[in-house]
Amino acid sequence: MKKQNVFSIGSLALLAVLFVALNMVSSGLLKGFRFDLTENRLFTLSDGTARILENLEEPVTLRLYFSQEASREIPAVRAYASRVDELLEEFVNRSGGMVSVRRIDPMPFSEEEDEAASYGLQAAPINTAGDTLYFGIAASNSLDDLQVMPFLQPSKEKFLEYDLAKIVSLLGNPEKKVLGLLSTLPMGGGFDPAAGMVEPWVIHQQLGQLFDIRALNPAEESLPDDLDVLLLVHPRGLGDGLLY
Repeated sequence: MKKQNVFSIGSLALLAVLFVALNMVSSGLLKGFRFDLTENRLFTLSDGTARILENLEEPVTLRLYFSQEASREIPAVRAYASRVDELLEEFVNRSGGMVSVRRIDPMPFSEEEDEAASYGLQAAPINTAGDTLYFGIAASNSLDDLQVMPFLQPSKEKFLEYDLAKIVSLLGNPEKKVLGLLSTLPMGGGFDPAAGMVEPWVIHQQLGQLFDIRALNPAEESLPDDLDVLLLVHPRGLGDGLLY
């Protein structure tokens, strides 16, 4: 019986040693590897975001302002903050050192709170006592350009990666690419004799934030040489020269 106890204790000790050794080996070999088992692959960057991060020309600093104490009794916000933090870390890992993150807790009446307010971040009231919550991002590059996400709302989580990739792209590639727009539709808005002033299409406004848009005349016989991207939207009646 004593011999069995000795063997049992020895087996447990051996298992413990093997467990520790396996953890040490796996920590070294699998460092940097991540597995996304969520249903909608929430923690996997899209191919477009990955390409943006791999082709940055300017270093980008993302400052995440999150009120730790004020959010202590708001589990939904804290859970979303963890999601944001993990996504930011994924941006850092995929950027080759071009993206860095600073995590800042803006305590009431602190320099960090003043800094957050100066960037235009929103302080959301959380109770009748006047306590507020900061949960936003102020991003900058080495040229002191600034992009701000004033308040990160959990209800807009599905847009989080797009919004982050957008500000990183704007700061990491400050010189806008030239986009040639070839279309016979009034995407850029303008004056219509029947309807008066017509607003630009939403997609045109969005593209204008990322590109230097140049409207092309469908009657031309050739394209400008300095275009980086050509976008065709329902082009009709193009001449043979332009088609070529």
